[in-house]
Order: sequence, then C-alpha cells, then structure tokens
Amino acid sequence: MSDWKMEEAVPVTYIQTGNDVGGHLTALGHEPHNYTISYVRAGDGKAYLEKANALGGRTLVGPLTIPAGTIAWLADPEGNTNRVVARQK
Repeated sequence: MSDWKMEEAVPVTYIQTGNDVGGHLTALGHEPHNYTISYVRAGDGKAYLEKANALGGRTLVGPLTIPAGTIAWLADPEGNTNRVVARQK
C-alpha cells in the first residue's frame, strides 16, 4: 500500500517513509505491550538531554551510538517517553 522501505536490524525493523520521520517495529516481550514513544530530532543530543533534565525530565537510556548518530530515551516530567535522535554530521 505504500513505498515504505523496511530494514531488519534485530531486534527491530526500521521503517523509512521517504520523508523526515521514520520509525520502527519491535516487541518488548513484557509489559507494557502497547505504548507510544515520540521521537525528537536534536542537533546536539547531549545538550538537548542536559536541558531536558534541568527542566524536570529524566534520561532513561543512553545516549547510545547507532549507525545514524546517537539515540537516547528521555522521560518528560509527566512520565511520557521520548526518544532523542541526533544525526551524524
């Protein structure tokens, strides 16, 4: 139905939509089985996390190096999970 490209990268399958926003499919294998995660693109991932933490957020994971740059998981003050992606330059 679409021209999206799927790329296997166990344990996830990355989705390239042809636009700025892509995504991925994965299964946690544990609770929560259904959840929503927002992605935020940052020019400087480390500075973004520092500012978010100073404003009441909490870094959950990372930042981790991935082929495209770095990624980190961040909880906002309400507990919503966001992923912060900083692309390689």
